[in-house]
Formats: sequence, C-alpha cells, structure tokens
Amino acid sequence: MRKKIQSNRIALVLSAINVRRLLPGLRQFVAAGRDYWLVDLYRPAKEIRQLLDDWQPAGMLTEWIPGLTEAYLREELPTVLVTSRQQRPGIVGLDVDNRAVGRLAADYLSANGWPHLAFYGNETPYSTEREKGFNESLKQLGRSYHRFQESGGFQRQYIEHWHESDPALLKWLKALPKPCAVFAAHDPLGRSLAEACRDSGIALPESIGILGVNNDQLVCEMTNPPLSSIAIPWERLGYLAGQALESLLSGQQLQESMQWLPPGEIVERRSTELLAIQDPLVRNALTWIRDQACSGANVKDLVRAQRVSRRQLEQAFRSQLQRSPREEILRVRINRAKELLRQTDWGQARIAEHCGFQSPERFSINFQKLTGQLPSLYRKMSRV
Repeated sequence: MRKKIQSNRIALVLSAINVRRLLPGLRQFVAAGRDYWLVDLYRPAKEIRQLLDDWQPAGMLTEWIPGLTEAYLREELPTVLVTSRQQRPGIVGLDVDNRAVGRLAADYLSANGWPHLAFYGNETPYSTEREKGFNESLKQLGRSYHRFQESGGFQRQYIEHWHESDPALLKWLKALPKPCAVFAAHDPLGRSLAEACRDSGIALPESIGILGVNNDQLVCEMTNPPLSSIAIPWERLGYLAGQALESLLSGQQLQESMQWLPPGEIVERRSTELLAIQDPLVRNALTWIRDQACSGANVKDLVRAQRVSRRQLEQAFRSQLQRSPREEILRVRINRAKELLRQTDWGQARIAEHCGFQSPERFSINFQKLTGQLPSLYRKMSRV
C-alpha cells in the first residue's frame, strides 16, 4: 500500500486531443482542491522526466503511446493510464471496450442494409481490438469483409493526421465491390478515406459509406460528407480516471487494475446515409421516416405517402433491413430521445412529445424495450 501523499499537484501528461476530451470529467476534482499541471505528451521524454523531478507531483494521469509513455513512467508515482490496455504493477488502466466498438459497428452497418463491408485500420492496439470485434459479429451473421491496414505513421499526432492518399489505398478502394460501407478504426482514418475516395472519383455515400470512431466534431464536421461516428464516453473516462487516482492517493488498494467502459451511441451523419439501399421504395421510405417520425407519423401515414400496400412495404423492409417499418420509426424516435436526454434537461413529458410519442408512459416503455434502460437511468449514465 502506498503512503498517502499530501501534495495537491497532479501531472497530466497528455496529448492535446485528450486534454480536451478528459478535462470535463476532472472538473469536480479541481473544485475539490486538486491542482492539475499540463504537460504535452509529445515533449522529449527527457524533458518530461525533468519536469516531474522539478514539480514533485502527488500523482500522474497519462495515456499510453508505445515508444513514448514507458520512458517517463515511475513505479513510485501513483499513476492512472487512460486509453490503455497495459496492465502494470501499481498502475490503474482505463479504456473503452474496443471489441465492443467493433461489434457495434458491424451490427449497425449490417442492419442498415449495406451489401458489402470493409475495415480500414492502422497498426495501433485499439485498431486491432476493434477489428476483432468487427470480425466476431460479422462471423455470427455469416458475413465476410474486406480489409486494408495503414502502415507506418504510428506516432503521428491525432490532429495532424492528414497525408497524401496512399496509392495502395486508392487501388484497394477502386477494387472494392460497390456499394460498400467501411468501418474506419478512428475518425482521422475516416476522413483520410473520404479524401481518398474523392481522389479516386468514388461517390460518397452512394458507392462508399464511412463510419468512424470517437465522434470528434473537429474531424467529423470537417469531413465531406460529414462523418458518422461511434461516440466514446470521454467525459466519463476522465471522471473515472480522476476517481481512481484519488483512491490511489488515499492509499486504497483497488480491486481491479483495469477497467473497461462500453462505447457510446452511433452519431449518424451523411457519410452513412442509406443511399446504398438498392430498393427505391425502401430508400424513399427511410428518407420519409427520418423527416416525419418525430412528428407523430405512423406506419399508416408512411404507407399512404409511398402509395403502396402495407404488405409490400413490410416485405421490402424485411428484405433490405431485416426489420419492419414500425421498428424503423421507433428506432429513429428513440435515437432522437437519446440525444435530448444527453444534451438537455427536458423532462420526459416534453421529450416524449418532441419525439412523437403519445404519452410519457409509452415513451418510457418503448425506450426501455429498445435500450434495456429507463430514460432516467440512461440520462444518469450518459453524464458524469
């Protein structure tokens, strides 16, 4: 058991992108009196070691970058590693469950009717884990996928990811069967993929759809078309990292040296719009549902708008999406409700009305049916 340390100084040795992601979750520890000192993780390791010697922090919160982090880790300093699978004596690690990220991507893209799927990764540990989860889910569905791995540039800073399109990537993209949805291991890879498609004259999302990871608005909104992405609960990761560090500083022996967090929601943008659906009836119906579902419209209204029989519409949806029109309307409503629960303090009655539900009770029942949680619990779990 470590000796309790009286200093309030904590060294945050992080990349710029993770400072922005994690600091909101650390706010309450600052309010409680902790003094956080920021150090750029990409400084030379010798400088970081000297700063730690000079500052004498009580503890350190850092991230794992192979070839960098191990050069300044200290066994005697209480440390929490974020975005790390590393399990080292006396060090607590926290990360998202990257296999679950891959499984979520596979299930989402398969459920949305893409006839061909692919994975675009790099040489990082999280990319490997995300592909494993992607592969696991597709195997269960009896599906295969194409893959391309970016080589080199392992330590390229996240926010400086741009580079000229790899000729091998361009060749791979041209050879992919179309339409194809590509799961990119993180958002910068998704943006690189979009740029490569434009370089190759490949239409997005008509021929290639792209799903990234992190839901980093700085990257997703600057991609053309805007990039759909799996959200990572960064604020909660920051909070849990601060909480774990407080436990270490108080001398507590944590039961687990590694904690895994489930991924967040899929934030849909234009890069995965269902233009790849082959059946024009289903494609038009999906566009109508996205526009009208939260206004209270139902399947009868949809049938009337599409001028087909309900049976014909049901069969087309089952064939293309493996779900019914009613299930799609409900999915769109619930996704909108999730967004409002995360981003507003609206009561359930107001959210129910805004999302097209007849009553708060019906909203709560359907929300729990689809998510396994009551709306109130979902809101609580989505916030620190």
